Amino acid sequence: MIEEAKAVNSKIVSLKRLLILLILRGYGPEEVTFRELTVGLSMKEGIFQSHIALLIKMGYVKQRKVPFNEKKKLTVYAITPEGEAALAKFENWFGDWAIKKRWENG
Repeated sequence: MIEEAKAVNSKIVSLKRLLILLILRGYGPEEVTFRELTVGLSMKEGIFQSHIALLIKMGYVKQRKVPFNEKKKLTVYAITPEGEAALAKFENWFGDWAIKKRWENG
C-alpha cells in the first residue's frame, strides 16, 4: 500500500480539493462558474481561490474568462484530462486501502 500511495499526488489529498475535482468531473466537459462552485461547496471565496489556484498550477483544472455582459466576464472552470487521471488514481488507491482495512478488521 505504501508503494501505491507514492503514485498518488499528495497535493490533491485535501477534502476541499477533492470536492472541487469531484464536482468538476460530475459536470464533464461543461464549465462551472466561480459562483456555482463557491456556493455549491459552501466555501468562502478566499479559501476556494487558494485551492483552485493550486489545482490550476498542477494542471488538473483549467480556468478561463467568458463574456457575461458588456462590462463583466465570468470565470469558469473545468477538469482537465490530467485532473481526471489524478482523481482516478486517488480513488483506486483509496478503494484498495479501504478494502484492505476492512479485511484486516474482519
